[in-house]
Amino acid sequence: MIYIEKLQPLPNPFPPPSVYDEKPFMRKLYVFISLFFLLSVQNAEAQCNPAFSVSITGSGAVFTAAANEPRFSHFWIFGDGNNGYGQTTSHTYASPGTFQVKHYVYDSLSTCSDSSTQSITLNFTPVCHASFYSNYDSVNYSYGIHCTSNSTPSSSQIRTYTWRVNNVIVGGNSSQLFYLPLPGTNTICLTIETMAGCTDSYCATYQVSPPCQLNSSFTYTADPSNRRQISFTPSANGNTIRYFWNFGDGYTSSARQPVHTYITTGTYLVALYARDTISNCLDTIYQQVAIQPGPEDSCTVSFTYTLNNYGLAQFTAHSNQPIISQFWSIMSYSGADSSVISNPDPGYQFTDTGYYQVCLTVTTNTGCVRSYCENLYVGNLQGRNSGRIPAYPNPVTSGPVRFSLNIARQEEIKVVVMDLFGNLVCRSSQAGFIGTNLINIPTERLGKGQYFVEIYVGNRVNRSIFQKL
Repeated sequence: MIYIEKLQPLPNPFPPPSVYDEKPFMRKLYVFISLFFLLSVQNAEAQCNPAFSVSITGSGAVFTAAANEPRFSHFWIFGDGNNGYGQTTSHTYASPGTFQVKHYVYDSLSTCSDSSTQSITLNFTPVCHASFYSNYDSVNYSYGIHCTSNSTPSSSQIRTYTWRVNNVIVGGNSSQLFYLPLPGTNTICLTIETMAGCTDSYCATYQVSPPCQLNSSFTYTADPSNRRQISFTPSANGNTIRYFWNFGDGYTSSARQPVHTYITTGTYLVALYARDTISNCLDTIYQQVAIQPGPEDSCTVSFTYTLNNYGLAQFTAHSNQPIISQFWSIMSYSGADSSVISNPDPGYQFTDTGYYQVCLTVTTNTGCVRSYCENLYVGNLQGRNSGRIPAYPNPVTSGPVRFSLNIARQEEIKVVVMDLFGNLVCRSSQAGFIGTNLINIPTERLGKGQYFVEIYVGNRVNRSIFQKL
């Protein structure tokens, strides 16, 4: 009451007392609440201070916000297309000039937000450094020089790349250069110009050996039992000659007479590099090598299937060559059902409706491997697959399959397991207790395939399905 009396001399923002019906105490309370609210708002706005200080050294600037309590969030726009965060942040400018720096501050306690802008000027001399690396290695007989810039600053700050080979401009405005060198000395130079106007150059020299005049060539023969396995023989021979082969498919060899197996048929450009270690000269020979297709490359694959109203499918594989192995994968687009099967021409019980992708991979008697995929739709599931309870693990590779069954009274639980064709493969019973009962079915003696489970409790039946891999 004393504090309220002290506030009475302050200007009253409310109409005269005659307007109100409240008692004098209530009028004083209204004044106190109103002034407290106004003072609080003014205080919160004062705390949300967007001011900041700047410290500049060369091309770098450090920005420090005046509001430094943990409840404040800070966002910075540096004026050159870059941003920053935090109560204190730093930034390096790529070029001198005047920049408008904006600072945003947000107070999470009072939900106050504000911003301020300062103009800063940086006077410095831009620094840049041109350099590049290459893959050229005369010891490994590589042919051609592939150069890649690793200059500073970053590529986003470089305006132009100028490549020169033996003082002749080559290539375009690119950070990379591929050049086929001439025998002798090859000098490659890179000149960069940055967005800030800085320029710098870097040069590297490559010594390319002259041709050996060995009249080199090579022959190749295919293995009659495997057309993709090729034996190579060079014409140049001698203890001082070293060889390097590029088979045209990403593989290489330094053997004199290598044997290489191609993965696929086709025509490949094979290169042989023959170097005389005495004169250090180099001969390069290119030749096209054709890998002819054989029976192992010409098989076909497809499959047909039948699907009944119970979701039971029967698949049949087809090929123009005798099939010696099959691998099936079945995957639902919803992810509810997926399996892999290695049995020939399998049957499969789908556990849910929807779209499935079925893929078949076959290996024929010639060693040909082919795959084929097809989409099918399961629109109906009836009979023993309806109302099923989950099995885990499913699929199973070894050990028991488990089921969890909740019953309301103490009764005997009988379990019957049948294979895909309805043959009885397992029968068991156990005492059931009120609550959750765990049922185990051993699978060690079961072959690969799908199995149906019927669990009887009194006159009720629960069904499930699992797969043995």
